[in-house]
Amino acid sequence: MVVVVTMGRVVPRTRVAGGRSYRCRVTVSSRRGRADPLLVLLALAWLVAPPLLGFIGAFVKALALSGEQPNAYQIAQAHHWWRVALVVAVSLPAAGLALAWWVGRRRAVVVCLVALLASAGAAAAVLVDLQPAPTPAPKVIPCQAYSGGSNNCPGG
Repeated sequence: MVVVVTMGRVVPRTRVAGGRSYRCRVTVSSRRGRADPLLVLLALAWLVAPPLLGFIGAFVKALALSGEQPNAYQIAQAHHWWRVALVVAVSLPAAGLALAWWVGRRRAVVVCLVALLASAGAAAAVLVDLQPAPTPAPKVIPCQAYSGGSNNCPGG
C-alpha cells in the first residue's frame, strides 16, 4: 500500500497501483517536533524551580541559628525569594500554554492551563501571607492620678 504524504495539505484522491485511491493528511508539523523537548523542559523547570526557590527563601529566614528571631533584613530577603518563586511558578506554565497553543497540542494546552490555574491560586494565597502586618496603633495611656501628688499624665 502506497500513501502520498504532503506537509499539512489534504491530498486529492491519488491513484496507486491496483486502482485504489487514498486520501491522507499530515498531522505532524515541523513546529510540533521542535516544540516537544521545550515543553518537557518547561514542565521539568516548573516542577523543580519554584520549590527550590521557596526552600532558599525559607533557609534565608532560618539563618538565625542561635535561636533568636530573624531580623527585618532576613525576613525581607526571604519574602524576595518567595516572590521570585511565585513569578517563576506562574510564568513557566504561561510560557508552556503559549507554546502548546502555538503548535496545536491540545492536551498540552489543557495540562498547562491546569498548571497555570493551580500556580495562580497558590500564588494568590501566598501573596496574602506575604503582606506586611499592619502596624498596631500606639497605646493611649490614660491619665492616672496617684495619691501623694504624683501623676502619670503627659505634660503634668
